[in-house]
Amino acid sequence: MVDGVDMDNTFENVFSRKADDTSSGYHFFNVDNEFYKKHDTDTDICGYFTKFKCAWMHQKLQDIIYTTTGLEKIINRIAHENKPFLEISCGDYMGLTPFILKRNPEIQCLITDIDDTIIYSWHEYCNNPINNLQRFHISFARLDNCDLPIKNESFDYITCTLALNYLYKECPSSFNKALKEIHRVLKKGGRLVSIEHVRKFEFDMERIDQECQQGGAFYGLYPYEILEQVQMNLEKDYYLMKQIRRDQLLSTGFKIDADDNDDRAIMDEKENPLDDVFEEAKKFYSVCANCNTIEERKEKHSKKEELIKTTNYFGVKLNMEKYLLVLHKL
Repeated sequence: MVDGVDMDNTFENVFSRKADDTSSGYHFFNVDNEFYKKHDTDTDICGYFTKFKCAWMHQKLQDIIYTTTGLEKIINRIAHENKPFLEISCGDYMGLTPFILKRNPEIQCLITDIDDTIIYSWHEYCNNPINNLQRFHISFARLDNCDLPIKNESFDYITCTLALNYLYKECPSSFNKALKEIHRVLKKGGRLVSIEHVRKFEFDMERIDQECQQGGAFYGLYPYEILEQVQMNLEKDYYLMKQIRRDQLLSTGFKIDADDNDDRAIMDEKENPLDDVFEEAKKFYSVCANCNTIEERKEKHSKKEELIKTTNYFGVKLNMEKYLLVLHKL
C-alpha cells in the first residue's frame, strides 16, 4: 500500500532502477525526451474513456484493429505460451493487450506509455470494479521507449500498435534508440509484434467524390489547374510518412521472418508509389504542354478543352494501410 493506493509489484524485478513515483498505484518514471515535450498536448479524458470501452467490448480483432491470418496466429501463440509480455505505447486502445487477455485471462502483462495521462486513465479504468477487468493481471508504468528502465532480456514478447512508423517519420534518431532498447529488453528468440501503417494515395480521372468517400478517407477533389500543386503536396506528405526500411530494422540485430510478416511490411528501398498514381495525370499534362507553333497550340488547346468537358475534376483519395510487422531477436 502506497499513500492509500494499492501498488502492483508484479514486475518489480524486471525494472533496472527504482521508479521516481508510485503514489498513483503504478510505476512512474521521469522522462527527459525533447521530442515528447515538443509534441505533448492536452489529453481529452472523456474521449479516452470512450475508446477504452471500445477496446474491451469488441470481441473480434477486425472490429477495432486491422487483422490478418498472421496477426491472429501470433496473438494466439502469445496467449498459449502464457509468458508475461510488455505492451509499449499502449495509447487509448491498449494495443493488442485486450485481445491477448481475452484468449488467456491468466497471462501477465506490463502496459506502458510515455503519456502519463493515458497510463493514469487506464489504471483507473482497469481498477474500477464496474468495468470487470480486475480479474486480469495488468500492471502499468509510465516510461520512455528510448530509455526503457527494464533489465536486459526480460520479455519474450513486446507488442505495440501504430507507434513505430510515427516515430520513424517524426524523429529517426528516437526511432533508432527505441528499436535498440526493444532489442535489448527482448530475450533471445523473442519477438516484437507491431501493427504499423503507411499512407497510400489513389488517383482517379473520374468525378469520384462519392467513390472516394466509400473507398477511403477523401483527400481532395480538384480542378485540373491546381493538380500540379496538389501533386507536389502529396509527394511531400509521402516522404514525411515513409515506411520503415528493411536495413533500418536489420541494423539493430533483428531477423525478419517472411512467414510472420505481411507482404507489404518490409520496404527494401525508397520507393515512391505516386509514380504510378499520377501516370494518367502526366498524360493529361502532355496535352497541355508548351507548343512550338500556333497550329500546335490550337490543336492542344482543343484537346485540353475536350478533356475539361469530360473530366472536370480529379479525385485523390488517401488510405492509411495497416500491416503486421514482426521482428525476431536472434
